[in-house]
Amino acid sequence: MSRAESWPPETGMNTAQLSVVVPFLDEEDVLPEFVETLRNALDQTGRTYEVIFVDDGSSDGGTAWVNQLCNRDWNQAQLVRLTRNFGHMQALTAGLDAASGEWIASLDADLQHPPELIGQLLTLAEETDSPVAQAVRVSRRGDKVGKRLAAQSYYAAAKRFGGVKTPANVADFRVMHRTVADQLRALPERTRVYRLLLPWLGYKTAYLEYEAAPRTKGTTKYSLTRMLRLGFSSITAFSTAPLRVATAMGALVGIVGIIGAIFVMFNWALGSPLTGWPSLMAAILILGGIQLMTIGILGEYLAVVLEQVRGRPIYVTSEPISSVAPVNRADGSLPVQRQSTESTTPPAAAEVSAGDVGAS
Repeated sequence: MSRAESWPPETGMNTAQLSVVVPFLDEEDVLPEFVETLRNALDQTGRTYEVIFVDDGSSDGGTAWVNQLCNRDWNQAQLVRLTRNFGHMQALTAGLDAASGEWIASLDADLQHPPELIGQLLTLAEETDSPVAQAVRVSRRGDKVGKRLAAQSYYAAAKRFGGVKTPANVADFRVMHRTVADQLRALPERTRVYRLLLPWLGYKTAYLEYEAAPRTKGTTKYSLTRMLRLGFSSITAFSTAPLRVATAMGALVGIVGIIGAIFVMFNWALGSPLTGWPSLMAAILILGGIQLMTIGILGEYLAVVLEQVRGRPIYVTSEPISSVAPVNRADGSLPVQRQSTESTTPPAAAEVSAGDVGAS
């Protein structure tokens, strides 16, 4: 295959070669060190680039610091400010909408995603003709025990019920081509978990292993509540398995109830009927618990449907942002200003393989 026939396709866009999306929330303490590390890493790539900081409703001084950085010290940087905390996935979406580069990288600002790996991810994507290069954590030794267990449970559930193939310990640290980013933006759904949506698209993905550094400044913004919410969103957005589990439990309890009724009638026919309320209360509690759990599962799916039907914006920005490529997203997001570009035809989707793992 000649280079002209391989990935990536020619886009015809006169834009930066690389866009870097950095969502942040209350990271005032770590932002100066992160910016210095990121700037050095991007300068070493030898590519034209832009950096898009997305403020997800910060309440500390980080927003003012980044705003001053963009206006005075770093011409390649810009700030997209959300009006409140909409969530990490929504902030990423805002960054993708604002990005204009041929390649788009995303990473967190806590320095647990090493910025110096962006160049390696770009090289890996180009050398393997992969439209997506995903960083994979080798271990989670820097995390607390509770967070490690929660992460293991999340990835196990995503693998079992999510319906997509993705290795464990992936995060939103990756590089993707513009065509893939536009396809993500065009998806109409409001519940967005990019670490599952990207494998669902089916594009060939190369993986790069790395050792995550422990957080030295600031605190994690992913509380147990947020992690549970992410887990529920991931399962309900990508699988109907919980509904089948509820159906199976109902059938199982029904079978047990029929067997119990036959046993009671058999004892009554023999002249020794069963008496007492403990068995009755146990049956009521078991049936009531299963019914409530089933209703709760249905409620989770109805909540997703309700959010989709409402059609409210995924995010709201303080100022209008500009985007390069128009999309036909039907999620109700606020319109953005766009420049005209040539459209590109995406290549055929390829099987996602977890075997293309490179060593960092």
